[in-house]
Amino acid sequence: SDASVPDYTPYQQTVVIYSDGAAPGIKGGFTKEEREAIETLKKGTAIYNLKVNPDTIFFVRRVCIVTGNAKDVDARTRDCPKVNFTIQRENLLVQSSGKTMGVFGKGTVTLAGDIVPELAEGSWDDYNAEVREGLKRDFEWRESTSKTIIPVRGDFSITKVANAFRALSLYEQSENVPGESMLDKQQPEQVAERDQSKTEDKKKKKWWNPFD
Repeated sequence: SDASVPDYTPYQQTVVIYSDGAAPGIKGGFTKEEREAIETLKKGTAIYNLKVNPDTIFFVRRVCIVTGNAKDVDARTRDCPKVNFTIQRENLLVQSSGKTMGVFGKGTVTLAGDIVPELAEGSWDDYNAEVREGLKRDFEWRESTSKTIIPVRGDFSITKVANAFRALSLYEQSENVPGESMLDKQQPEQVAERDQSKTEDKKKKKWWNPFD
């Protein structure tokens, strides 16, 4: 009766609480996939000063613009100013990718979404009054607030660049985004059924050959 009985402490599993952005695999607020995507864009595209945050993608690239009606192309006014691009990650869509001339030409990736292009240096007032409006119109024709084209460097994989932008996109299938079609919303099973149906239709239309 004089023996002391040690206090009983029930077992409790250790619970580790991670602060925001500090979970396993997260560094600097980005997942491994997002970090790899950022490196891919730095290496494989003709953009620079790339900055990515939870909401936007920012970069600078040159946009070549031209104005004038001279028959001699070299006589027309041409400039390639630096342009700041700010793109919202939410609902960013890779609209298309490929070569500018089929299997030839330069590789490009076309993005659609909420895009803000602005001159990085100076303003349109810095241009001569005779060519100012023409250059501005050409710029607005080439660059809009819903679509832009990203040049791919040399022989770098166009697919890798397209997938890098997809990895950084916060695109939601339920929203309507410029360039999106109903095919984009179909599930893989639906796509497979559609392709199988097309194959069967082709077989039905094909003439029977007794020598097959």
